[in-house]
Amino acid sequence: VTVKLNRFFVNSNQPRPESYREDLEQRDKCAATEEEARTIYSHLAGAAESGWDFSARWFRDPNNIGSCKTGWILPVDLNCILYKFERNMAGFHSQLGTRPGVESRFVFTPEGQGLPSEDSVRDYCSEFGLVHHAAVLGLQIVVIFSKPIEDVAWLAERHVIGGIGGRFEGCSASVWRGRATRRHNAIEALMYDESKQMWFDYDCEQRQRTTILAASGFYPLWAGCCTQKQAALAVQVLELSPLSCKGGVACTALFSHQQWDYPCGWPPVQWFMVEGLRRTATRESVHLAEKIAIRWLYSNLAGYENSQKMYEKYDVRALGFSGWGGEYEQQDGFGWTNGVALHLLSLYHKKLSYTQYERWIVTDSVAGRHGSREVGEVQHSLHVSRYQVRKLMQHIQREGHLGLSGHVSSLTMVASFITPQVCEAARTTTKPVDCIAIGVGGASLCVARCRIRDGAMDNLRIKYYSDKEHWTTPTTAKAMAESLVDRVIDMLTATREEPDFRTTNFSVGISWRFPLRTLAVDSAIASYATELAASDLHGQDVCALMQAAFASRGLRNMRVSCVLSDVVAALVAKTFETGQSYSGAVIIGTGVNMAYWEKVSNIRAICSKTAKSRPYTGLTEGEMAVVADWADLSVQEQDPETLTHHEAFPLTSFDKVLDSTSNNAGTRRFEKCTGGAYLGELCRLALVSLMQKKVIRHIPALLCQGCLRTQHLTRVLNDTTATLEETERYFKE
Repeated sequence: VTVKLNRFFVNSNQPRPESYREDLEQRDKCAATEEEARTIYSHLAGAAESGWDFSARWFRDPNNIGSCKTGWILPVDLNCILYKFERNMAGFHSQLGTRPGVESRFVFTPEGQGLPSEDSVRDYCSEFGLVHHAAVLGLQIVVIFSKPIEDVAWLAERHVIGGIGGRFEGCSASVWRGRATRRHNAIEALMYDESKQMWFDYDCEQRQRTTILAASGFYPLWAGCCTQKQAALAVQVLELSPLSCKGGVACTALFSHQQWDYPCGWPPVQWFMVEGLRRTATRESVHLAEKIAIRWLYSNLAGYENSQKMYEKYDVRALGFSGWGGEYEQQDGFGWTNGVALHLLSLYHKKLSYTQYERWIVTDSVAGRHGSREVGEVQHSLHVSRYQVRKLMQHIQREGHLGLSGHVSSLTMVASFITPQVCEAARTTTKPVDCIAIGVGGASLCVARCRIRDGAMDNLRIKYYSDKEHWTTPTTAKAMAESLVDRVIDMLTATREEPDFRTTNFSVGISWRFPLRTLAVDSAIASYATELAASDLHGQDVCALMQAAFASRGLRNMRVSCVLSDVVAALVAKTFETGQSYSGAVIIGTGVNMAYWEKVSNIRAICSKTAKSRPYTGLTEGEMAVVADWADLSVQEQDPETLTHHEAFPLTSFDKVLDSTSNNAGTRRFEKCTGGAYLGELCRLALVSLMQKKVIRHIPALLCQGCLRTQHLTRVLNDTTATLEETERYFKE
């Protein structure tokens, strides 16, 4: 059986102009040939034209945009819209009747790919009657004759025009009804899943329905291309599904970090859901339409009270929060948000109650209008505007220039004694080297084991350790080092693949979140320790400390080769991977830091006559990785014209409390504003402030300093369940 349905397809062989860089990145990651690159460009452009850019609906791998296969997907929503269009056209023709000249309009539809030219169609039909107009419309050519056609049967036969076969169809009401009926049957055959009682997109390449639960699967209710029984069952599915949330309907039930997936809800989706439920016209569907509309309007109101903005999309897990994800920043004041809100207000304004709204806000951990204002104030204090970011960048540039020119600067730049030659020697060595890498982060710890041979890495194993297993609890440097060694032993004994790890010679490298004053590639001294209970770590040789810890566990086969800051490790790793010496590496996210290649002749700590480090290096030329540590970046800057001081980075009341209660109060304040190790405590302080103002209920456990760790926030953010069951279970444990 042959059926005809439509897809989103763009015949493109180049990146999208509006996302040129992003498409090139996907090409570099996923395309091995030029043909594969063109295919990726086409699929990405098709997804963009769908309006759902992007959603896991179009991906084979929900977490990989490079797996986009839009051109293979037959979408439910698109075909429902076209079905509705065909029904509308049938209705228009029925109202116009069969007046003379109406049947002079025909459509030539080719049997396969390609279309004949307009001129060839015009020449072909000229003997049949005067052609008034011939124009390409999508994948068809519309032909309008200047007089009524009597021998319509001749046009219905197969014709070959310009080497392309096809048939002419008249544009009567019956023709449009026939098209709609055929599309309805195709939607029913390919997209309806009777066991799940709803509709799913169809993957032509894999010849099966997709499995992603999406709001688009309920568009048949709006289009009317379903039976009353199917509609009634679908209403029950929608109401009980994870798509139905506190603030409206989510686009899909899949958490993928894309803006058209959970937990984002978009105004057009709410409109289709409400209108589809209203048109189903059962008591249950009308009630659900009202509930979705009121939830969405309350979320619009809560967001406006908090920020005086209407968002283009919302996080429907709660009321009043903007959506996120996608290739661009959140847009404010969006037209369709205002339009849908006005439409729903016209339908349900008599159903709205500010008392009910306040009660809903209370159950959402925000106590009425007062609570909304308090939460908004907290959000506003933690928000950094684009203007502030630009000012901060300028401040960083000025501080960097001062440091590079030999003046006093709050940016600490430290030589690492790592050179591109060192990276190249490690990358090109032909002798197999067994390696262990210890990654010490602000909120986690990982241990990796691998073998490097002929510049390639194999036998890679990584184990991550949570906060409960973390090493920061030891109060002495020795105990801390021994705890790290114990993590290495635990990783090596986790499987039976390392029976000889006590006899194999390993080269051990440590990537350290905390800044280090490095004296050589195989020797490093911690110049200071950040928030470590091991206060005696200051000034100790970390390599010697770790070497002694391995020896205390009987592992004299472990040679601690280097201790690097995390950002230098990132720079070295990329250089090792590609064989190229990039200008620099920047770590941005939970904390900001940078390393770059600098000419040795410019590093005064090495080349000046009084440089203490010179005896350790033997380096006088070439390049070296330099760490630009931003942790102590001054949060106050002086205006060069007025000589007045102002904040380069806004310090909130939470930042100030955290600083005053930290082990190193008054120092490294910029890191405390942005570093991953501190995000949990900043969040706790914000929650405590809301708790004290009775905005959220009293939670005694939150009064304990340090109880909320960054890892807890990570677990919450990674919870993909619609009602945060994983988060609730985690905190109960």
